[in-house]
Amino acid sequence: MVTSEKKVEIRLVSPWMTSRLVDKETGKDIAYDLVEFTNGYGNDVPRFVVPFNGYKLKKKGVKLGPYSNGLKVDTSGKPTYVISLGDNVVRIHG
Repeated sequence: MVTSEKKVEIRLVSPWMTSRLVDKETGKDIAYDLVEFTNGYGNDVPRFVVPFNGYKLKKKGVKLGPYSNGLKVDTSGKPTYVISLGDNVVRIHG
């Protein structure tokens, strides 16, 4: 993502992930401006922030990649959230 090669984050549908994207009371999408990604836990771990551009639910899953680092994503047959991210990294820490 930091290199702008990967423009989406893939997450399997789960109660926890749904609670981050959909308001439980209203059933409406939660609006975010930015998403922060961290590599581990704590204050001193690498992190970066990118714009949030909404999400889509893919009921039959997705296949993406391979990317330059060899990453392949395959959630075939599993409901999956595809979270769209902005083209540019807003800031990098660590």
